[in-house]
Amino acid sequence: MVRWAELRSNIHTRITVDPDTNNSWEQALLSLDDATAYFWALALICYVGIDFLTTFYALGQPGFQEVNPVSVALINQYGPLGVLGGKTIITVIVYILWRSIPRPVAVSFPLGLATIGLFATVNNFIMLLR
Repeated sequence: MVRWAELRSNIHTRITVDPDTNNSWEQALLSLDDATAYFWALALICYVGIDFLTTFYALGQPGFQEVNPVSVALINQYGPLGVLGGKTIITVIVYILWRSIPRPVAVSFPLGLATIGLFATVNNFIMLLR
């Protein structure tokens, strides 16, 4: 069983960089690369999962409508599964790019997708709580 406190401590230890070394930027990038699995998990949970669920929950409530034109087109053409399929395709493309870019720069792909997912999730919750 995974011990989350141990993992957090391990990531914190790896991300901590000695400012007296000449390669502190390289160390920081490598530390971020070590956390890539967490960024992927966050991207899948927020971008694919929670954003999808909160979007369609909101669309079922009076006064809410989708404003993303790509999502609107997918909903009109294929329904909710069209949006889920679109998110899956984007995630697969980002994964392929992540696999093809050299480390540690490649960490920007799951980190970017996780950031978009977090933004969309927070935005959806703010809209639902109004």
